[in-house]
Amino acid sequence: MSVAINLAARQFMDPHLDRHVAEAIADAGIDGSQLEIELTETVATVDHSYTLRTFDKLRALGVRLAIDDFGTGYASMSMLHKLPFQKLKIDREFVTNVNSTTDKQAICTSLIALGSGLGLSVLAKGTETLAEVEFLRACGCHLFQGYYFSRPVPAEVIQGRFI
Repeated sequence: MSVAINLAARQFMDPHLDRHVAEAIADAGIDGSQLEIELTETVATVDHSYTLRTFDKLRALGVRLAIDDFGTGYASMSMLHKLPFQKLKIDREFVTNVNSTTDKQAICTSLIALGSGLGLSVLAKGTETLAEVEFLRACGCHLFQGYYFSRPVPAEVIQGRFI
């Protein structure tokens, strides 16, 4: 089991982020590979050299990195290619009604192909219907997040089901 957390720009720009993450991993008694940090593409492009150094430090801890809400910011294809993300998360804006909206189909199929071609895991956020899941699965997306699978639940419920 792993957990994904979103970091705000202010948190990501903390020069001691790697130390804070290492302490949190140790305090939780988990392996670094059980933690995934999600950043929006806008946050990841603030300072390219700082981002690369920070990513290297986090990856040295075993932490996985995901680009969240992809397609809604101002990232370039060059940035996506150069930064060592392991996962691309397609924003809900493109996923909602993807099964019946041709422009969203074009965007999602392109993003799935792009992510897969770069060796990234691709996750569709905001899946709420079986039709959306089936369409995206047929396009090659195999990771999903959304109300179709579960509404938010308290930690105790998750512990009872999965741990």
